[in-house]
Amino acid sequence: MLCDLLVLFSLFNFSSGFLIPELQNVHLYVSPTGSDLNVGTDASNPMRNLHRAIQRISEPDIQNKNIWIELMEGFHDLNSTLIINHRNDYRRITIRAYQNQKVHVTGGKRIPSNHFTKVTDPSILQRLSPEAQKHVLQTKLSDAGLTDIGQIVPYGKYILRQAPLEIFENGFPLTLSRWPNYGFINITNVPSGQRYSTVFQYNSDRPKKWANQSDIWVYGYWYQSWADKAVPIKTIDVPHKTISLAQPTHFGLRAGQTHPGGGYFRFINILDEIDEPGEYFIDRTTGMLYLWPAFSKGLYSSNDVIYGSMINTCIQLTRYTSNVVFENFILEACRHFGIQAQDSSNITIQSMEIRNTGSYNVYCRKDCRNFVISKSYLHDGDGGVTLQGGDRPTLTSSNNFIIDSEISFFSRVTSSDANAITLDGVGGHIEHNIIYRGQYTAIRWTGNDHSIQYNNVFENCMNSSDCGAIHSGKDWAARGSVIRYNHIHHNLQYYYGADVRGVMLDDQYSSVLVEKNVSITYEFAETRLLQYNAGHLNIGGGRDNIVRDNIFYNSTKFSIQVDGRGSAHRNDKSLMNILNKLPYKDTLWTSKYPNLVNILIEHPEEPRGNQIYKNIFYNSGKQYTVKWDPHKPAWFDVHSNIISNSTNDFNFPKLPYADFRTRCALTTFVKSNHLTTPILPGQTGPRYHVGPPFVTPRPSWLLGGSHGNQPSPQGC
Repeated sequence: MLCDLLVLFSLFNFSSGFLIPELQNVHLYVSPTGSDLNVGTDASNPMRNLHRAIQRISEPDIQNKNIWIELMEGFHDLNSTLIINHRNDYRRITIRAYQNQKVHVTGGKRIPSNHFTKVTDPSILQRLSPEAQKHVLQTKLSDAGLTDIGQIVPYGKYILRQAPLEIFENGFPLTLSRWPNYGFINITNVPSGQRYSTVFQYNSDRPKKWANQSDIWVYGYWYQSWADKAVPIKTIDVPHKTISLAQPTHFGLRAGQTHPGGGYFRFINILDEIDEPGEYFIDRTTGMLYLWPAFSKGLYSSNDVIYGSMINTCIQLTRYTSNVVFENFILEACRHFGIQAQDSSNITIQSMEIRNTGSYNVYCRKDCRNFVISKSYLHDGDGGVTLQGGDRPTLTSSNNFIIDSEISFFSRVTSSDANAITLDGVGGHIEHNIIYRGQYTAIRWTGNDHSIQYNNVFENCMNSSDCGAIHSGKDWAARGSVIRYNHIHHNLQYYYGADVRGVMLDDQYSSVLVEKNVSITYEFAETRLLQYNAGHLNIGGGRDNIVRDNIFYNSTKFSIQVDGRGSAHRNDKSLMNILNKLPYKDTLWTSKYPNLVNILIEHPEEPRGNQIYKNIFYNSGKQYTVKWDPHKPAWFDVHSNIISNSTNDFNFPKLPYADFRTRCALTTFVKSNHLTTPILPGQTGPRYHVGPPFVTPRPSWLLGGSHGNQPSPQGC
């Protein structure tokens, strides 16, 4: 009897509430050297195309069976978007590398290495620098079947980038030729004096060398240092150093490198500016590709793999698709998304590497449920993951997970809104990830009841300001989320503007628990750097936020900054609109978030109910510990914290290992306040191998490794 009950229990689907029939498994084999005339059920006679394998799923001989699509070694180039339409609560489709072989699924075409030759055309050579003339190679793209070059279109904040054809060398994204190669130049003047003008002046003689160049674009932060956009140039008056743009920018124009920031840009898409390894240019009139190889010193060899992206989204799950697994292969060279879905459920992306996408690596919008990304390596996209799901009015959890993964170089072209993770809805989990090297925000969340924990987050906000590595804002009702057990460190700010922070609770965001984190800045010298980690955390006028049991070590300006910005604009329409769409006075909401029900009759513009207590602060100079003005206890209750600013004590004896287990003078404070042992680097980040089995692991020092596990020094 017990055995029978266990069998029934194992077959019950809790999400749908019915018994799952026990299904047979069918394996379909796909190889770049196979034939689509084969039925594909035998590894010795595989099909050729992944598209054909997806078609086979609905054929009579394998209907109502679990399908394992086994991808055999090699490059599987898609000729169009792979569309998966599978609305089934019990039948599973798994697409994986066969026996962990080296498998690439691409949205591009390979350019044979022997197609590249040295540039010999005198009219082209004279436009290149003497050094570039030695290295730049050329090829006609149509000779390799790349006939759809595409067009550059505007991208930046509020725009999901749609890339034209891009070039990738041995898995590495090359850079569209630009000047300057690093950093930006300033707008020096807006002649009309009007903010929303499209005409501005710059101070550089560089454009004088760009002979016969058309289709020049500019990319920059035109008015705000948190809002970027790429736009085409209408005309450029080189003698007078004046540019007229073909369309408006976000928020207008201002002169650069002044408070509050913005007003800086670079030129892009210029043949003459192929002046360092890894840059390329495509002549859209002749179809010629010119590039300076990133790694090769001369002509490419047969071992070099050069790809051009061709299709937009590589894999698309139609609306309501469910029960699909992707496992153990590389997905790359997509002009838009790597994997796109909407209202999908029970989707697993496991041990994958998704790279080199024109927009987000993974993008699932509206109501995605039980969507899991685990042990995966996502990088060099224009955004890492967007994941929406759950139902806010009923507070129904999405049960979505991004876990044990690595997300890096995630804002490859765009900065603002190209986040490593954009999480929305209810009940999402961002846990045990390492997230680094981004131009703007690592984790941007909205909604309720999320957990953000055991992550290692560093070197973000690189080209922007007014940025938080972990960031949310403008919502009184987004309650119930927790940020705990994270290492957050070294946000970088190169340009003027509002401060960069570790955790940013922007524009009256309310009611998050921030606890047991280690937020760090070590001093280091870099000539371009304006500041790093201006602050570890800010509360921008919100309510009921709790900050406790954290270590805030060093900062440029302040450990925590708080303010009452809402008091200047009591009736914020966007805050009211969000609140009024939610049943915040219903029993479910009042029982879970009791402080919210009376918000509109309790001076909602005031940042009441915030608590900052039992934290450890260290600053090496005169930085603020908690910066606020004015000081109102009803707004910010700050108590029972300790400041350890002596550089001569041994309270933090193992800083090179980011080990903040307190000793000596802090021991009594820690024990009497029952604080937890600080999280060690080796306890954050992925716990398993990240990416397909054949991908070489990143160094242990990067992923956490044994940092913080060194023997403790004796004595005080």
